[in-house]
Amino acid sequence: MIREDKEKVVVELNKLFSEAKGVYLTDFTGINVETINKLRRHFRKENIDYRIVKNTLTRLAIKGLPLDELQPYLTGCTGLVMSFEDALLPGKVIEDFQKKTDLLPIKAAVIDGTVYNRAETEQIIKLPPREVLIAKMLGSLMSPLSGIVIVLNGILRNLVGVIDAVRVQKEKAGSDVKIKEQPEHEAGSLLESKEEKAPDEAINPEIA
Repeated sequence: MIREDKEKVVVELNKLFSEAKGVYLTDFTGINVETINKLRRHFRKENIDYRIVKNTLTRLAIKGLPLDELQPYLTGCTGLVMSFEDALLPGKVIEDFQKKTDLLPIKAAVIDGTVYNRAETEQIIKLPPREVLIAKMLGSLMSPLSGIVIVLNGILRNLVGVIDAVRVQKEKAGSDVKIKEQPEHEAGSLLESKEEKAPDEAINPEIA
């Protein structure tokens, strides 16, 4: 490969690393050309890009990008598996291929801009799809919220009941007070009428 071609590859790879949602570094040792071509076609059906590039060119391509942690993995036979739509899909396709052939081990991966080693990548691959995770997360958030709403509604109902009971009790207490005060008022009226008549009774004997 002449120098100009190498420079083009480096520029293209730099762009791919910058734009890809998921990049997986795989070891294609032991895979023959026929199997690699079949693998490429399978990746292509899933809109996944698979290419074999020299490690020296990949090192040049990731310069200037926050991907220095990939440097130790750029040794031996390295194949790059890239996706621009789903960061986890390449990993799941690779995992299926490994189950059938025991080939194409993952060295490392760049998922949504973060570098993961082989063990971390394998754990991430086993996660459910993003839609399922979001649904589970929303469900877990809604469950306690619905419980809180039920509890709050119960508290409000009890509070309204207590307030209503207090109101009724006050109204009843007020009516009892009025009933008790009424005889005292009548008694006072009678006393006043007697006091008014008393002077007349005292004067009458003198007049007589």
